[in-house]
Amino acid sequence: MKILLLGKNGQVGWELQRSLAPVGELIALDRHPVGSLSGDLSDLDALRATIRQVKPDVIVNAAAYTAVDKAESDIELADRVNGLATQVMAQEAATLGAWLVHYSTDYVFSGEGLTPWRETDAVSPVNHYGASKLASEMLAQEYAASSGLEVIINRCGVLAGAGQFGGSEAAPHSFSACFSSFASLRASLAGLPPSIRLHQPAALRMCSATI
Repeated sequence: MKILLLGKNGQVGWELQRSLAPVGELIALDRHPVGSLSGDLSDLDALRATIRQVKPDVIVNAAAYTAVDKAESDIELADRVNGLATQVMAQEAATLGAWLVHYSTDYVFSGEGLTPWRETDAVSPVNHYGASKLASEMLAQEYAASSGLEVIINRCGVLAGAGQFGGSEAAPHSFSACFSSFASLRASLAGLPPSIRLHQPAALRMCSATI
């Protein structure tokens, strides 16, 4: 089985390289070209050409435009990387008869409420990053409905791992460190009036759903 992994140097992608390597032939790319192959999701033509050259059995998309605040002003790039690039993957995967595994985010939800999110909960992103990731999900699902594409969408919240983060030097991102940060945040919120604390659940939630 041939697997094309996009976003190899992100936190998810770095971990996926280790877990997918024993599964089959793994071609892992980031946004920097390797010969004639390119994992740059902002270059849709190069992405399409890469998929056609590799002819994978599975496309795993762990790449994304993740600058949440900057996405509010860099709308076109966020939409291209998060939305249109996913559409290209869906189209090419359907043509090849390949699977598409796409990583999304809990930012597609509103952040309100006190219970863990379910796959069937209503989506309501509150910023453009969330909206662009929701668009990626919808494009993949719409193409699956019309073409028979096999697609798996993973919505991830808090990420924790032992490897790289965003292509930077390796640094520990353990669950213990993650919960330590949450504990500090919870302690800081404890002094706020209940009416304010009630509106902070998203900051304390870890959720993951597969649809």
